[in-house]
Amino acid sequence: MLNPNIMSAFREVNEKLENAPIEWFFAGDANLALQGVEIKPENASVLIKEKDIDKIFEIFSDSVISEVKTLKDNSSEFFVSIKNTNVKFRAERTDGLYTTLNINPVFFKRQNNFYPCLNLKTEKEASFLLGMNERTKLIDKHLESLDELKNPKSIADKIWKKREF
Repeated sequence: MLNPNIMSAFREVNEKLENAPIEWFFAGDANLALQGVEIKPENASVLIKEKDIDKIFEIFSDSVISEVKTLKDNSSEFFVSIKNTNVKFRAERTDGLYTTLNINPVFFKRQNNFYPCLNLKTEKEASFLLGMNERTKLIDKHLESLDELKNPKSIADKIWKKREF
């Protein structure tokens, strides 16, 4: 479940980047929570391309921005303080982990806003590749529950099996 500060930060990021000439997506635990996965995120995360770091600094120039740090996988990360929430921006190089995956974003609607998000299958694949086993299992469990909702027969079969004599 998303706390109100993270949701407020989501809205502000969405408003500021909605028409920006940047390819960006919500990612990470807050993205998972937004899409219904049972997880408690500590911050919001945004995935961008490394070439757009300067544009993000310009767009959020009225906010406190941390220094840019290079990660082990050669991507970069920095934080922007928005609505009492540290929003993590992960800047990917052209050969970065997420750029090698099939992003196929989804636009998730919440409170009359559409949020560009990484799809759950991409989040699952990235989590697996990053060795985040518990997170991978959470996503898997949620995806299975969505599949069951699409197929009422599978739910009925499970209920029937529980009632077998």
